[in-house]
Amino acid sequence: MPASKKRIQNRGTLNVGTQQVPAELRDWVHIWHGVRVNNGAEDTSIFHTGSRIEDMPFWKQFIRLPSNSLFPRVFTTDNPRKPYKDFLYVLLNMRWPMLLTVLLGVFLVNIFFFAALTCFACGEPTNFFEAFDLSYQTFTTIGFGVVYPMHTCSNISMSVESFASMMIVSAITGLVFAKFAKPQAKVAFSKVCVVQPYGKKYLALVVRVANATQSRDVTHDVIMEAVFKVNLLRVEHKTKHVWDHDEEVSEKRRLSRGASVMTMQHGEDIMDEAAYSRTKVLTSYNLKLLQNNFITFRMGVAVVHVIDESSPLYGMSKNDIAQSDMLVEVAMSGVDSTLQDTVSERYIYTAADLVWGYRFAELLEFNERNAEVIMNFAKLSAVDSAPIDDARYLKPKLSTGLPSDNYETPIREKRLLQREMAGSAIVEDDTSTISQDEAHKDELDDEIERDSDAEDDCEDAEAAHQHRDRTTLSAVSIESALHVGWPKITFVFVLAFVVINFTFGLLYWLHMGGISSYSDENVSQFELAFYMSVHTLATIGYGSIAPKPKSVYINIVVFIESMVGIITVTIITGIAWSKFARPRAHIHFSSKMTIATIYGHRCLVFRAANTRHSGEVHENFFRIGVILTNRRTGLRQMYDVPLVTAEWPSIKLPATLIHVINENSPFYKFHSMKELSQSRVAVIALLTGLDTTFSENVYARKMYFWDDFAYDMRFEDFAVIERDRVVVDYERFDRLVPEDRDEEVMTTPVLSVRSLLAGDLV
Repeated sequence: MPASKKRIQNRGTLNVGTQQVPAELRDWVHIWHGVRVNNGAEDTSIFHTGSRIEDMPFWKQFIRLPSNSLFPRVFTTDNPRKPYKDFLYVLLNMRWPMLLTVLLGVFLVNIFFFAALTCFACGEPTNFFEAFDLSYQTFTTIGFGVVYPMHTCSNISMSVESFASMMIVSAITGLVFAKFAKPQAKVAFSKVCVVQPYGKKYLALVVRVANATQSRDVTHDVIMEAVFKVNLLRVEHKTKHVWDHDEEVSEKRRLSRGASVMTMQHGEDIMDEAAYSRTKVLTSYNLKLLQNNFITFRMGVAVVHVIDESSPLYGMSKNDIAQSDMLVEVAMSGVDSTLQDTVSERYIYTAADLVWGYRFAELLEFNERNAEVIMNFAKLSAVDSAPIDDARYLKPKLSTGLPSDNYETPIREKRLLQREMAGSAIVEDDTSTISQDEAHKDELDDEIERDSDAEDDCEDAEAAHQHRDRTTLSAVSIESALHVGWPKITFVFVLAFVVINFTFGLLYWLHMGGISSYSDENVSQFELAFYMSVHTLATIGYGSIAPKPKSVYINIVVFIESMVGIITVTIITGIAWSKFARPRAHIHFSSKMTIATIYGHRCLVFRAANTRHSGEVHENFFRIGVILTNRRTGLRQMYDVPLVTAEWPSIKLPATLIHVINENSPFYKFHSMKELSQSRVAVIALLTGLDTTFSENVYARKMYFWDDFAYDMRFEDFAVIERDRVVVDYERFDRLVPEDRDEEVMTTPVLSVRSLLAGDLV
């Protein structure tokens, strides 16, 4: 089974690897920790109608499509990844006209460069126009023979250009293959999402999605194992006691800094306290869906989130939603039945796109005479009135803040079959959502049984911590080339080019009587043989140096070298295509894990970020495993450790991963660095994500050892989200500071005056 398809099947629900947390933690666990909110001097909203797609000038839209991403504009400082390393993603995301223009520019720059080098440095041919003819005939391996190099300087120049031609053409061929192989989902989303009655008790948030294929055959272009996810990002107000707590902490920090604050240039510090809101936080929710997994997706489906007591939208009125500073992302991923590969697409809605008191009109039209089903895409976003009785459906959502056991949905779990068309009649029965939460218990005894074969991997990981692997040229082969950087691969190709030409040049030199050349070739005998080898390997064939027809030996050697040249170009093309088509996550994990107190709870905390400057990784799913010695068996074994939030829609805005240490946690018994060291604790963090450039799943991992932990330290805030942009300071990404006294935190949405008054409740 393809890895991408297997990933979709295994991740149909949202609770895999997610920690069941007590009810009093439900509010703060959704905070995007480490991120501060800056609404600006005019207190404008962060998310607005223009947030749906990247705002780009017209000329830039010729280069690439606008980015349909949660964070289309991310500015970074001290990013560990250099921008030039993402040039491949820039090329792959270009529109075809712009990409062809860039490739043509590469050809012309190369040809003009070698033409100028040959004309002005070597003095051949007689003028620049002839030098240009010689250069393009060499680069394109035409070799008419009207112009050709005659002296050593020009022959060397053309030899280098012939090698550059082999490399550039192979690389461009691989790039084009990779772009052609990139699957694209033909999916259309409704321009609006509706809030409509769902039964007699609840409301529902509904989005309509349709398969936009042009095929008339219902068995073609089917998307299999279609998985939908809905993510809500919202700016929320802190409660009054949290505001008082943060003010007290901020004052202590200012006093503790002392004179060092006076030397800081606040204008250059993105964390300048005057530049962000002290009352607001960014939160993220994975909304439960009535049905999130469809066996096949060929026509249209309604993605439904029932707004029950567990929903962050529960109790919100029409005005509340209209005034909310929020963004809803609907994501789809599945397997294309034609390509047998993963396809994905997503759409973003803001509060202005939510229509209150309407339902979607019928999308399908039936022609019984011709036995046809017609999908009228003009009605994809059409809505009909569905009035909502506020007194019946709206109830205030007030939190007592009292501790309790693990949170359980108060609604009965009555399973329903969702109608695929959003235009179907509204359900009149008192119903509830299909629960996507399965029982997830992390008993250590079960983990021991399941992971008893992990000893060897753990020992190898510890050995890797002691000794770093070194890559040598002897390890570079056709297979290992995929794991070696382009500089080393290019060096190997240059070395191979020189060795092959010297070898065949020597074979030609042994029988110079079988070689004919023009009388104006002013080079030595061995140079003549070497340049003949270059012409043969690169398939140029000027005709100025050629084998005599009656020389059997020379013609056999030429035949062999020509085959070697074709095979060499094929290998280079294959390696280039394989490297271009191989997605990588480029995830940067924090250098340390810290055990700190977050709002009164001991937690294991670390960070992860997508450091790309171009391209995105969605559906980021994290798992961590702790490696300990089993006291019963004496073996080193790995135990899965759940995270409070395991799945993130995007980590271009870096994520802070948290595991609450309770009595069921393997970290519960550790209280100091000494205890961690004595038990030789090691933790491995694993990320699985979906690369939007290649529509392939990518992985990243990081191993933490006992000396990579820190106690009673917290990560410093590292990012600021503003209107239309995010600023990330990677210099602060790994920075640890002594933790402050924390209290329990409750948050309320940034809504109307009613919600602000409710914010005083704890």
